[in-house]
Amino acid sequence: MLSAGKNKVKAQYSIVVLDEIDKIFDEASRAATLSAVNNFLKLIEGAVIEHTEGVNSVYTMDTKDILFICLGAFDGLEDIIRHRLRNGRGIGFLAERNPEPEDNIFQYVQKEDLILYGVNPQFLGRMAMITATNELKEEDLFHILTESQVSAVNQFDVLLRAGMGVRVSMTEAAARQVAAKAVRENTGARALLSEVTEAFKEGVYQIADREDIRELQLDYTPQQELTLRFIKGKREELPVYRSDLPDSCLHSDEWAAVPLDLMKYGCNLAGVCRFTEELVEESELQGHHQLSDHFTHRQIRAAVYLIISAVLDVITTDIDQNMHEVGQVLRRTVIDIPNISDKGREGEDTYITFYWKSMDYNPNMQQTAKLSLLLLEEYCFRRLEEETEQDKEL
Repeated sequence: MLSAGKNKVKAQYSIVVLDEIDKIFDEASRAATLSAVNNFLKLIEGAVIEHTEGVNSVYTMDTKDILFICLGAFDGLEDIIRHRLRNGRGIGFLAERNPEPEDNIFQYVQKEDLILYGVNPQFLGRMAMITATNELKEEDLFHILTESQVSAVNQFDVLLRAGMGVRVSMTEAAARQVAAKAVRENTGARALLSEVTEAFKEGVYQIADREDIRELQLDYTPQQELTLRFIKGKREELPVYRSDLPDSCLHSDEWAAVPLDLMKYGCNLAGVCRFTEELVEESELQGHHQLSDHFTHRQIRAAVYLIISAVLDVITTDIDQNMHEVGQVLRRTVIDIPNISDKGREGEDTYITFYWKSMDYNPNMQQTAKLSLLLLEEYCFRRLEEETEQDKEL
């Protein structure tokens, strides 16, 4: 968190959310995770910790001002709560017995229930508040689908409008049907994305070859159930300008000073793939931007394939083998999309194959190019910093 944030003050006043915390307290993993829990106790109560990165980078942070939120399903905890409520606290025939609650059983949870479940008492002692959330109802899921700015439908709409100029929508009847199915199958809000993705998947493949389609709409009728409708019309314009590409913080001579060093990987397809994968992994771990916080898996994977395409283009061309040339290829790729598209998906050049693989993961090539250039810039920054440190040592 310290190294990724690049800001010590912000890192020390933050919120850390740990999901599925109940999994470390089940019977199978309790012994294996004991040391991890003990170390975590120090973080929760507030401690000054150190993190070493590389040779000379040492970060320190005081965790007393960090809010830790622990989430979990705690499957089986409801039986422990019901048993306590049924039996009451007294002893004998006159003991008071609590009625069986008809609503969310988890709202009656107490620390003693969690201890019986297997949660470490010292861990519980450091939790300032214990609360429970209500189960999502069908109406809640319907509102998530139709009103949330990050709903599955809106995500598809943003993606296809940016990449193809095609809008995506869902009728109220379809939204209620998808919500009802999630309730019946007890899959919750998490499954809404997979359900919508499955419903739109076939249409996404078809509109690539149908320029007359301006909108994909998911509808529902009792006779046809969920049905994807292709609404004809003119698509939104997708202008691509060179000025839309990001300006680099590095000068062209600094980019050129970073060689395209494939010696340890091998100057072949397999080597280029390994080189690119490590480049992206290093950006995720050490870069100024935490990729997974800002980009989806598919967007990152699209950038990986586009960088592979650019590197292959450079190493098979009689030009200087450096990161400046790779960046230039990426910029030309976005401007020359029509020329590349004319070669078709069966292009003989290997770099064209990876271009199309990138398009399969994210049709918005301009967005992919921006991310690819960002990753290359991070790579150049790190290489130049390493050279500077080596010069100081000498």
